[in-house]
Amino acid sequence: MFVKRAHDDAVREANLLEAEVLLRLNGLHAPDLLDVLDEGSTLVIEHLGAARWAPPLPRPAALWEAIDAVATTTPPHRIRRMQRRYDPWEEVEPAWWMASPMWWRSTLPVLREAAASAWWNGRTLMHGDVSATNVCSIDGRVLLVDWSDSAVGSLDWARVQGGLMYRLHGIDADVPIVDPAPAVASLAGFVAKEYQSTDDPAKGAAYVVALTWACRVLGLDPPPFGVPS
Repeated sequence: MFVKRAHDDAVREANLLEAEVLLRLNGLHAPDLLDVLDEGSTLVIEHLGAARWAPPLPRPAALWEAIDAVATTTPPHRIRRMQRRYDPWEEVEPAWWMASPMWWRSTLPVLREAAASAWWNGRTLMHGDVSATNVCSIDGRVLLVDWSDSAVGSLDWARVQGGLMYRLHGIDADVPIVDPAPAVASLAGFVAKEYQSTDDPAKGAAYVVALTWACRVLGLDPPPFGVPS
């Protein structure tokens, strides 16, 4: 079994929400919830020691199937709702190490316009942090773990996160989104904000990959410089 403990009220509330989501999923592309202790401060979850974690990642088609299947579950009433629209690029400072000021002046308005046209609201349950640390597989079946950041909204958010996960591992996976440009531009903005708040080189690498992907789907020149050291 895997034990997840909360050390403050905010994490305890996240644990309680995760417990409710896991109960509703009932093992559908998720680990089983075994017990809730100490008024939600401790979750006892199925141990996934037999699962296969990245690398390698599961087949993209298997991940998309898992994301779609989870969406058939009725979400808890108090779960976080995604907004209809976001402007993630609004507070982003152009990264000097990635491209020249001239490149940013011509590219940033296109990114902002595309990101602003992405619609993220919806009625379906989704995992809010699809990443290699939260995805594993057992006998070819994909499991998503750590549901504390789950939400109700557009499945395109989970799909585009999955697309970035594959690209960070060198896999140019086709993402099942009708018009990927707004979603990818929006994702790149959120990744940029995350890097800007942490200055973590690993997040800087994700920023480069996400931004390069956004430029490709928008028909823009990619950022010419490398990743931060």
